[in-house]
Amino acid sequence: GGLWLGIIYYIFLMALLHTVLYIIFHYIFKIRLPHKKVAGVLGLIFSGLIIYGLWAAGHPVVRYEKIFTDKLPQENRIRLGMVCDVHLGRILKQEHAQKTVALLNGEKPQMVLICGDMLDEKISYVLRTNSLAEFGKLQAPLGVYLVFGNHDYLDDAEKLQKLLEPVKKQF
Repeated sequence: GGLWLGIIYYIFLMALLHTVLYIIFHYIFKIRLPHKKVAGVLGLIFSGLIIYGLWAAGHPVVRYEKIFTDKLPQENRIRLGMVCDVHLGRILKQEHAQKTVALLNGEKPQMVLICGDMLDEKISYVLRTNSLAEFGKLQAPLGVYLVFGNHDYLDDAEKLQKLLEPVKKQF
């Protein structure tokens, strides 16, 4: 459903942009554009954006940041791993969870923060593939902490919390 919503959103943007271009070129510059070709080019651009978005969703990005705080002495450095917007569901399944956990464990964090949106739509999709269990393989001596995001409340947050019980280390 989210994919179709995205496609409809881009079609709307394409139609809006096409209308704006028509008004600008037709009424201001008095130039007639080949509208079918303009629509075709816009369709290719927006199709490319959708394809890129689908590709990017399955390829997490690793970023390194140094954060300084006066709340901890400088010798108490903590290596944090953080992941957000995992969106497990119909499209991103157990393989995505495995890649994400392997990527996090490869960074050897002392603590892992999961910042919401573990699920994309329904809990039943993750139950079929048991993809949440992969997060039980996270290795972080100071613990793994999770905060629910808006997508985690779309189906049944209490059931999700219960599903995470056997998986959790320090959720």
